[in-house]
Amino acid sequence: DEEFSVSSVFFSDVIHANKNDVPCIFRITAPQLTVPSSKASLLVLADSEKEKKKWVTVINELVAICKQNGFKERSAVCLKEAYDSALPLIRNTLAATII
Repeated sequence: DEEFSVSSVFFSDVIHANKNDVPCIFRITAPQLTVPSSKASLLVLADSEKEKKKWVTVINELVAICKQNGFKERSAVCLKEAYDSALPLIRNTLAATII
């Protein structure tokens, strides 16, 4: 997904983290399957700064390989919300289908 990203964090992003751990933390961000669309971020603590750099590099290289092979800008799922809010049962119904 074009909204997927992986990056280092700043101290201001992880204010509750131990000061020594900040160089070892990176963030993975991806879109969530919600309407309206939103993003979810996952903070990952590596064993060392070297290990963090390795993971960030590997994930970014994987994303680049996917884009080179034609996987770019292809959404895996496109959510649509369709209902009539005037119908009382529909507001309480949870369902999904692939069309």
